Amino acid sequence: MRVLFIGQDLPGRRRTGGQIATFYQISQLARAGHGVTFLTIVPDGTVSQDAELGGLADVIAVPELPKVSTAGYLRGLTDPLPVPIRRYTSRRFLARVAEAAAERYDLIFFNSLHSAPALPAAGAASDAPAVLFEHNVQSTVMRLFADFQASSAARLYATLQWRRMERYEASVLPLFDLTLTFSDVDRRALEEMSEEARVEAVPLAIDVGALPEPPHAEENDVLFVGSFGWRPNQDSLRWFLEEILPAIRATRPGTTVTVVGSPVPQWASLLAGGDGRVSFVGDVDDVFEHFARSRVLVVPLRIGSGVRVKIIQAMAMGKAVVTTTKGCEGLHVEHDREVRMADDPRSFAREVTSVLDDDGLRERLGAAARKLAFAEHDATSDDSPLVKACERLARGRGRSS
Repeated sequence: MRVLFIGQDLPGRRRTGGQIATFYQISQLARAGHGVTFLTIVPDGTVSQDAELGGLADVIAVPELPKVSTAGYLRGLTDPLPVPIRRYTSRRFLARVAEAAAERYDLIFFNSLHSAPALPAAGAASDAPAVLFEHNVQSTVMRLFADFQASSAARLYATLQWRRMERYEASVLPLFDLTLTFSDVDRRALEEMSEEARVEAVPLAIDVGALPEPPHAEENDVLFVGSFGWRPNQDSLRWFLEEILPAIRATRPGTTVTVVGSPVPQWASLLAGGDGRVSFVGDVDDVFEHFARSRVLVVPLRIGSGVRVKIIQAMAMGKAVVTTTKGCEGLHVEHDREVRMADDPRSFAREVTSVLDDDGLRERLGAAARKLAFAEHDATSDDSPLVKACERLARGRGRSS
């Protein structure tokens, strides 16, 4: 099977969650013996070939992804397309999609809703079936983002964009032969959005066996990992620093926090204070070193959908995780079995404190989490639901029972 895989940015095993998930989607297809051509739009100046994809896929990178300017946000007041989608309507990109799709492919894989503007161009050049992968239900993310805006003006603008995204998402879902998600929560949301859409859920998978073994020495307390170019991670960090960390320190004043990821918002350092107990280390070559040295990973997610790659990584390394109900969507975890969960600041703080102060609890949570990660999220498995769904679609077969 030959697959044209249309995405955004260049994926890799040590990048952001979405880029990691994309890398392993391509890896699963290549491992099953299928030929993959990865066509992506990237910011100007980005390299055209990603060494990590060498041997897995041929890469075509179109360097024309614009930043959203103030003028772009103003145009978003009247543009029928939501701003995040308008960025991916570059004529050069769409022309390159049409050119690539004219070659003979058995399947065209659109990786996230942001790729959907390329569907007409691809469809005009090819009769291959089209699959859409929704890493997140974009309208759900934008609705939650609108709910958490502090100012009325920001909330009104975010609500306008959310409504447009919801209409756009509902309108394009029936145009694809199949839509895939990482969670049943997202699958149900998309099915409710469009009765005509054909939607299936497949688990997010990474190479869990390649991650380091569970560590024996934990020198640091709390680890927070996130790409702060993604607004939900900014919200998570602000909520943690403003409301959760003070509650932790009310009973455990010496607690230290390591924040991995960039670009760090300016307000974060102000909220952290100047006592050095919160360290911002930016992007790192080896994030797993920080996983290994930390006692607990916190994922205080309030906005988003899909599945958190960092939680699966922590689970595979046998690490304790404290997160929210939203953070656990798409994972078959239970509170106090593989993770600890809480949805308000004081409860979240109590869970973090209890995990930090109880070595036996951390070990028990980590062992159960590692077992689940290997059972359900292994990208090297020969029984890949993602690959099976793509193969079935390419062969023209119907939905599995």
